[in-house]
Amino acid sequence: MSRTGGGKKLKGTGGSIRVDRSRQRVSSPGAKSKGSSSRKVSLPFLIASGVGVALVSVLIAVCVRWAMTSSLNQPIGLPRVINDEMMGGAQYKERLWGSYRSNVYFGMRPRLPRSIVVGMAWMYGLATPTGEVSLYIRHTCQHADNLGRYGWGQHDGRSFGQQEITDSYMKLSTSFIINTLPGAPGESWTARIRADSRSSENATLSLLFYVFNEGTEELSFELGNSGSTIESITGDIDTIGNFRINFTPTVARQPYYSYLATDLNKISLLSHFIETVLKEGRSPLFPGERYIFDSRKTKLVVYQMHGQLPLEFEVTYSSGEQVPLVGERFGEELAKYSNYFNKKFEETFNLKEKGFSDDMIAFAQSAFSNLIGSISYFYGESLVMSPGMKKPINYFPAPLYTGVPSRSFFPRGFLWDEGFHQLLVTQWDTDIVKDVLGHWLDMLNAEGWIPREQILGEEALSKVPEEFVVQYSSNANPPALFLTVEALVGRMEETNKLMDVNYLKRIYPRLEAWYNWFIRTQKGPRPFTYQWKGRNGSTFSELNPKTLTSGLDDYPRASHPTNEEYHIDLRCWLSLATSVLIKIGNIIKVPTDDYKEYLKSLNDFDTLNKLHWDTKRQVYSDYGLHTSSVKLVTDRDANPPVEIRKVMKEPRLKFVDSFGYVNLFPFLMKLLPPDSFQLEATLT
Repeated sequence: MSRTGGGKKLKGTGGSIRVDRSRQRVSSPGAKSKGSSSRKVSLPFLIASGVGVALVSVLIAVCVRWAMTSSLNQPIGLPRVINDEMMGGAQYKERLWGSYRSNVYFGMRPRLPRSIVVGMAWMYGLATPTGEVSLYIRHTCQHADNLGRYGWGQHDGRSFGQQEITDSYMKLSTSFIINTLPGAPGESWTARIRADSRSSENATLSLLFYVFNEGTEELSFELGNSGSTIESITGDIDTIGNFRINFTPTVARQPYYSYLATDLNKISLLSHFIETVLKEGRSPLFPGERYIFDSRKTKLVVYQMHGQLPLEFEVTYSSGEQVPLVGERFGEELAKYSNYFNKKFEETFNLKEKGFSDDMIAFAQSAFSNLIGSISYFYGESLVMSPGMKKPINYFPAPLYTGVPSRSFFPRGFLWDEGFHQLLVTQWDTDIVKDVLGHWLDMLNAEGWIPREQILGEEALSKVPEEFVVQYSSNANPPALFLTVEALVGRMEETNKLMDVNYLKRIYPRLEAWYNWFIRTQKGPRPFTYQWKGRNGSTFSELNPKTLTSGLDDYPRASHPTNEEYHIDLRCWLSLATSVLIKIGNIIKVPTDDYKEYLKSLNDFDTLNKLHWDTKRQVYSDYGLHTSSVKLVTDRDANPPVEIRKVMKEPRLKFVDSFGYVNLFPFLMKLLPPDSFQLEATLT
């Protein structure tokens, strides 16, 4: 039973919890109950009883472990937000295909598991001081590639994007348009890839474009008259049906064409595989043949165009009755999409009206486009554990449509980051936001928990160090999605559409279940205190052990993590979440009295100050076992030598004497009365 509330049962359609200020009293081990009496028992009876107790204990342990496992990797028993009706709608079809592979410099895929994925790569050789030639292959976004720049200049999140990439002596541009016609079966899109020289007139380059099938079906391809170049790739895939991809060179100087077809089974191995094939052939061109590994089933086909810059080609995808854009028509439509993007951007953010220069507006467009253009699609299973489990298990398989914090370093979904990503997207396209939010809420398990880091599929897994792969069900991440929900509700109130109200009815039970999980599992040592679980209290290698679960990973908390600490930011997050649940409940007309009562206690100003206001430093603070007198020293007895923490003054329970974002949370969440001394002190 939680000790973090006020004696009322918080009920909701997503579940319920009981909050209780009192601590349960437990009799001491030696206390006798009323009416107890002693009697003698025989030795055989004691032995039999002991065996029986042992068997029962084993049985209970097995049952508890089974229950723990079954609730951990089972989806919550609530209707899904992204249901068949939503997936069958025109909005979903319009955004079925997109640049949903933010981990590569340019790639496309549909929002379907076990389907085809496509992407671009390029390669070139540079002479080393010894006269040898080093081969450079660019495919997945990497810090180590040291590119001058890469990123979207314009991206609308739906149908169009333009990107520039600078690398060594060349500039590449990628652009795409998804022009699926409503009402007609199938889909279509066109991508244009171009490379120009930035220096040498005789510079050469190899441009590559590949098609990979995640499923089991075989890909087919047709060769041109020369027999060395691919004109089209076709297939019949269970998820998307019959499709055709055509390649059309549009600008080429003395080009050479080649191709590669093979049975590669992991797309994450593509760069290494290409390098291996080229080194074996000792040529910048593919062998122009099927490259057989274990079978003759073609899963990967690569188109290669090699020659002097400039080089350019178009790739078109079509299925059903759709007809893709090509040539001049593609260029004309690209200009229209670009102009419309500029117009909508100004109408949405009003930067020109506010006096910003054209350069600053272009910078803002790029920042926004990289945010919305990073939205990707993943499918797979997380690796998860609960306390008491000996080894991790697979979470239930699920899709995720989400933005990513970094295309090169963190190309996967992070729970609290997405709340901030979608705050901005809410101003641009609420349909995208509802889709992203629904996918995240559909990740809830039977306990009401959402894994904070989503590592779904082998491409995502290939980017994660082993020690960070497992997600622990005791660990939270800030419920920043409530910020998105609050902004979304504000936009919905402006339109007052019935479909928006129905959407709120779908997400409300899941928001309640997630909220109740926080209240139940992240409680602190005193009533109305809350604690980020998952800090490492036994590490000696960190000056201040990280709090990954708070989102502010290395913000200094109590120097010695214990169960006695509690955190100001988590309390403020739960205040926000409670207020948003009340706001939605009022719109969809469900009772919210229990939440109102809880929020009243949670926002009580005297309680807030008693628990978190450091009168000496005049700031709101965390509380815990803390000392600032620590430093890292080198342990030279270790092999190899390592840095360990040395404590020069023993910690004690007190307010944590750091200052930064965490201390500002009561102000950020608007919990301070306008006439309060605390507000004045915080602003000062």
